[in-house]
Amino acid sequence: MKPLQTNIAPSPTVLVVDDGPGQVDLLTRFLTQQGISILSACNGQQCLEKIQTASVDTIILDVLIPKVTGLEVCRVLRGKGATRKIPIIILTATDDPETRQAGRQLGVEAFLVKPVSGKELLAHVQAHINGAKAWEHKRHH
Repeated sequence: MKPLQTNIAPSPTVLVVDDGPGQVDLLTRFLTQQGISILSACNGQQCLEKIQTASVDTIILDVLIPKVTGLEVCRVLRGKGATRKIPIIILTATDDPETRQAGRQLGVEAFLVKPVSGKELLAHVQAHINGAKAWEHKRHH
């Protein structure tokens, strides 16, 4: 007997990187309710380690995180072929022109300031997941 074929795509995966356990929990609960799988990291070093072994569709990244800052994580990810195209959404309380400019220079897809509405965050996450999947599809076909 042949196995049943389904058209159900695997749920997208978002890596949430924030040193605030409450923030990670809030984002995890909210995005999971939207059908998104979540991985989390509490610092930049852990993020860089997880990204080596996990396949993620988008990263939500705080700027002020321990060990390796969010902007340095962006710099490292943008410098490697395998991670260069992963969409990065900065979600931070640090809203100053220098940080925004640094994020733009590093190719960050969105810069959101805490607190952010769930609706706004979800719109950005979905847009970047869909954009990344379209790019990946074009690359393989």
